[in-house]
Amino acid sequence: MPQYPDVPEGETQETWLRKECLKGLARRYGDPIPAEVHQAWQTLRTSAYADAFRTHGALEEAPDDPAVMRQRLAEMRAHLPALATRIDTTRAEAAQDARHEAVALRAKAHDLRAAAEQFQAEQQLRRQISGQAPQWHAAEEAARDAALQQERRQSTLRTRQTREQAQRGLPHQHPRGGIRVG
Repeated sequence: MPQYPDVPEGETQETWLRKECLKGLARRYGDPIPAEVHQAWQTLRTSAYADAFRTHGALEEAPDDPAVMRQRLAEMRAHLPALATRIDTTRAEAAQDARHEAVALRAKAHDLRAAAEQFQAEQQLRRQISGQAPQWHAAEEAARDAALQQERRQSTLRTRQTREQAQRGLPHQHPRGGIRVG
């Protein structure tokens, strides 16, 4: 969209243009603006070709001279193929972006379905084990709980050791190997 240099402060290009257009419609058709005129203006305003009207002075007062009007329309028609190409390119890019997003979402949905199926299979196996051999189920739960508690204790101990060494300003052994400072 062309940039208009004399946009009043506190207005954007779009809000200022809208106000000016409404003023022009009111001058030409009276206030209140007839519904059919307002509808036609809304259609032009939201059209993909609205930039062509803005660029070639279609928003100015209509000239009385038919030759000037023909000249303006010819200029607009000359620019329409390039504008249509630009609009088509933009739409094609948007469609391509949407396709890429859809592929990514399908892959994520597939992964989530696979995880859900795995979780359901695990839950079903747990129910089956608990029904067939309650003592095995209890032993498996106890072992899992013990492993989780052991991991929490080790994590807490590593965190405490790291803080103590940092307070003393000593390098400490990184859990994955190597010496780490501070």
